[in-house]
Amino acid sequence: MSGNGQSGLVAHVLPLALTVRVTSDAGPAAGVHVLWAVKAGGGQLSASDVVTDAEGVAEVTWVLGTTAGTNTDTVTATATGLDGSPITFTASALAGPVADIEVVAGGYQQGAVSLKLADSVVALVTDGWGNPIAGTRVVFTVTTSTYSSFFQPDTVTTDATGRARSAWRLGDSPGTYLAEVKPALTPLPTAPATALAIQVLALASGENHSCVLIDDGGNHIQGQPYCWGENDHFQLGDVSNTNRNVPTHVTYGLGFLSLAVGNDYSCGLADNNAAYCWGSNAHG
Repeated sequence: MSGNGQSGLVAHVLPLALTVRVTSDAGPAAGVHVLWAVKAGGGQLSASDVVTDAEGVAEVTWVLGTTAGTNTDTVTATATGLDGSPITFTASALAGPVADIEVVAGGYQQGAVSLKLADSVVALVTDGWGNPIAGTRVVFTVTTSTYSSFFQPDTVTTDATGRARSAWRLGDSPGTYLAEVKPALTPLPTAPATALAIQVLALASGENHSCVLIDDGGNHIQGQPYCWGENDHFQLGDVSNTNRNVPTHVTYGLGFLSLAVGNDYSCGLADNNAAYCWGSNAHG
């Protein structure tokens, strides 16, 4: 009679009761047992066995399960001893209110000062049961005190998967930048994001390897040395002879003012004005 094809929030009762009427040739059939059962999607019915009233009507209320989705919730009603049963009811479970937000991608990156990070920061908005929520406005805000770092766009609506994406441009100074992501209409919850802005101070290249000095905002005037390339003579300074195709931190714990790179060795002028070299020493 009624209640089929409804929509409702997960873990909430549907607006309309599920109602059937049992009839015979003589009219409404009273006293017939109608058996109710949830076949898919979960949730709870107000009863599993309902006897029809004088009008032949039996009904139950249905609290949906906690998994959102279209046509994933199904109930059957079976009248005992009658042909033509069971009757199937379906419902669409909608995600509940915003309960959580988290940064699922791009939240811990490193990039050059004044440029956009390589990957967008991606936030996921969910309800209390982990269902993604579409159509929620999310605000991306840089909380580090700087006017030169920002998100573009700074307000994004979540897509069908509950995700919102925004590009983060780093500030003009090296160092760690902090940001927070939160739903526009809900003061809580919030999710943090962190990015490290680096600035290249010097670059030196040899025949088969290169080194660079990087300022990462560590409150020093000198740079941190990184090297990459061929490492057969330990010229990368990472206490190994393994070739590296990405910059690898020189492990001696020194900050440098400048670098010079030869064929199989590297040298640097440290902040104490002492010169250090590592790698091949075949000719002294």
